[in-house]
Amino acid sequence: MIRLRSSTRDWQDVLETAWNTLEMGRPVDPERLQEACRDARAAVNLAFDEGLYDGLWWSHPRHEGLAPEFRVPTDRRYPRSGWDITDLGDALTTATQLLLRCAEAGPPIPPRLHTDTTRALEELRAAREQLAARILDLIEAEDPTRARH
Repeated sequence: MIRLRSSTRDWQDVLETAWNTLEMGRPVDPERLQEACRDARAAVNLAFDEGLYDGLWWSHPRHEGLAPEFRVPTDRRYPRSGWDITDLGDALTTATQLLLRCAEAGPPIPPRLHTDTTRALEELRAAREQLAARILDLIEAEDPTRARH
């Protein structure tokens, strides 16, 4: 689960860097951004595969294209009582799709696209905060002496 946290952070960093560049009025190469997102997605997929043993599951991708390809074992040995990270995957995918549209449009970003992208990045930040909180809960459950202060 720790690797999922770091790999989603890396993906978010790619998106936030592109957004900050566009916000400063500078162009972002859409092909380079897409390549960076593909690399980040591959790292997230690997982390998710490892996280299956921690009870993670992904109900289904709700988007096409750069959606994380999180896989749930078909034999259901891993109970659905685990932790569903569908919202995190959706937030990464939505923000990625919108940032790619922004990169293609170039600065200045059209107002509606700007609003949608800002909202998507906020939702991504919230989803990653939930992941961090979940990890802390699991650490505390295993070792109550490591409680948050």
